[in-house]
Parts: sequence; structure tokens; C-alpha cells
Amino acid sequence: MNSKTESDTKTSNMMDSQETLQTEENVTENVTPEVNETENQTIEVPQTQEEVVARVKELAEADAPAEKQELDALKQAFYKIHKANVAAARAQFIENGGEPEAFLPVPNVLEDEFKAAMNVIKQKRAELQAELDRQKEENLQKKQEILERIKTLSATPEEANQAYKEFKELQNQ
Repeated sequence: MNSKTESDTKTSNMMDSQETLQTEENVTENVTPEVNETENQTIEVPQTQEEVVARVKELAEADAPAEKQELDALKQAFYKIHKANVAAARAQFIENGGEPEAFLPVPNVLEDEFKAAMNVIKQKRAELQAELDRQKEENLQKKQEILERIKTLSATPEEANQAYKEFKELQNQ
């Protein structure tokens, strides 16, 4: 009889482990991966310096703050194009018989416009961050005042009814 109970127990354990395995497979199938939309967001990068400068000016004039990813992509594109233009001008200069050490790149007029627009954006972002910091500090002060008031209320148990009402009001704030 002992062998029958052992085989029943083994069969039961096998069935339990199969059910557990099936349950784990179902849970695994039902889990959907979280996707961060900003990572998957594609940013169209202009192909010319003029287009890059135009887009940066657009962002500088906009009321909404510019996305850091887009700004970084625009900055990289601008200087990549700039570097390619300088390299092409250097190659042309050397091809025409000039000495590589004597090459001086022509100043890029668009670079000043680009930098000015980027500075406007940078200033706006700094102002926005300063406002957020000010709000955080203000909220921190309010919370500390509320906590101090709660401490004083809990220190005087004589006026429990009044203190309870005031405590609820503070809690709602």
C-alpha cells in the first residue's frame, strides 16, 4: 500500500509542476514589454546647414520648450555638415596647389545665426528650470510649515476635537 501512495504522490507532484509550468508560460505570454516612446521617437534631421538653422530658429521662437534629443541631433548635424564643408574646401585648396598649413577656412555666416538661436533656446531652458526650482522650493516650504503645524497639534492633546479637524484640513493641503 505504501508503494501506491508513493506513486500517487509522484503523479500528483508531476501534475502540479506541469500546471505551474503552464501558468508561468501564460503569464510570460501576457506580459507586454514597456517601451519608452522618447527612445523610439525618430527625429528628422535636416540635410543642409540652412535647414538646420531654420529649424533651430523655429524652436527658439516657439513657446514650448525644445526637446533635448532634437537639439542634440540638430547640433550634431550642423557641425557634421560644417566639418564636411571645411574638409571639402581644404581638399579643393590643396588640389589647386596650396599648402595644407596655409589653408584658412572661410568663416561660416550661418554658424553665428545657429549659435544665437541655440543661446536663445538655452536661455529659455534656464529660465524654465529656474521657475521649476522656485516652485519646488516654495512647495518644500509649505510642506515644512504643514509638518510643523501637525507637530504642534499632536503635542497638545487637550484640544483633540479641534486639533483633529485642523489636522484633516492640513492633510488635505
